[in-house]
Amino acid sequence: MPEGKWKTRYLFFLVFVSFSTLCLIAVTAFLSPRVSDDFAWRKHLTGSIFSMLCILGILAVFFPRDCDRRPHKERPISERSDFSLQGEHDLQKSSWICGVTVTHGHHPLCPPYHQHEFVFGKKTLCSACMGLFFGALISLAGAWLVFFQQFPHSLPDGIIFSLGAVLILFDLTSYVIVNQLGPVRRFSFNALMIVGMLLALVGVDSRAHSFTLNVLLIGFFVFVLFTRINLSQDRHEQICATCEQTCTA
Repeated sequence: MPEGKWKTRYLFFLVFVSFSTLCLIAVTAFLSPRVSDDFAWRKHLTGSIFSMLCILGILAVFFPRDCDRRPHKERPISERSDFSLQGEHDLQKSSWICGVTVTHGHHPLCPPYHQHEFVFGKKTLCSACMGLFFGALISLAGAWLVFFQQFPHSLPDGIIFSLGAVLILFDLTSYVIVNQLGPVRRFSFNALMIVGMLLALVGVDSRAHSFTLNVLLIGFFVFVLFTRINLSQDRHEQICATCEQTCTA
């Protein structure tokens, strides 16, 4: 089987598993007989695990090289800078913060990737990563209110879960059926996906009162992020494969 067809089937398999797993969790939490393993620290432990996932995601946003797999050829170290392209219109993709190099823009600075980056002054910021960053910040604050401060909510559990599920699946679907996404939409979709994870977790926790199901759902979030990264990497490979310009990465 040609590599391209294998890769396409692999990506559709990841998306299919994401959809199926979310449906299975919904059926278990809302339609099957309740199997509760409730205990006093359920909410605190659930909030702690989810908060740790958000914190790890925030850190990963600024160190994206391990998640970045583009097929372009790297320029020799002597010919490139870790911070910007040389020239009159230098654009910085990394910055020093307290002695640590953090990456806020990690795409090649060429026209095919313009829709993947925000440009503020001379700094580039990956729009998708910034969406994940702000979505994780919002979800971190929301998790603190819901799981640690026991902040009450009046919406039905099913509505909260359904809204979260729609936001998660909408982000994955957009990368499958839409070829071009501008930076604003990339930012919005990724931020809303993380917020959707919080909503789905709140809905399931309030309905099922099951720590085991909460952990399974958080594990599902990790799988969704893995799927999302693979979809993004595939899009990068398609862009680079059809690009005829000299790579400036």
